[in-house]
Amino acid sequence: MKHCPSCVSEFQDRPDLTTCPDCQVALEQGPSPVFEEEEIAADEEIDWETVYTTSDESEAYIVQGFLRENGILAVLESMKFHAQPVNLGLLSEIKILCPLDRVEEAKVLLEDMDSAYVCSVCGTACSILDNTCPNCGERFQAEGN
Repeated sequence: MKHCPSCVSEFQDRPDLTTCPDCQVALEQGPSPVFEEEEIAADEEIDWETVYTTSDESEAYIVQGFLRENGILAVLESMKFHAQPVNLGLLSEIKILCPLDRVEEAKVLLEDMDSAYVCSVCGTACSILDNTCPNCGERFQAEGN
């Protein structure tokens, strides 16, 4: 298991995967430290529910990172075939799922996400109230400046 220290996305251990495809940041070994305390035991059964769908893989990773940064375990389910990047309708759909007991909280956060934006430097989802990125420290300019 590898993870991106910027967007906290986790990736399977592959020798050819050394940087995050979204953030272009070097991946680190091990699971994301954000969720070490929330690791799922192999015998633990979780009921999952879809809270968000998109056909844009980058958007899916941003939404997943946003939920994780807010303490909600989120996983991606994708049927995309990357060797032929064509839109195949529902087969191109990427679902973001979270545990059933956190669905309402996730939906409220996702509604609030409309008033958030993504840092242009590291890709972290930031609040509209932030003056700087909480992840990389990038200063944001007020609109109209």
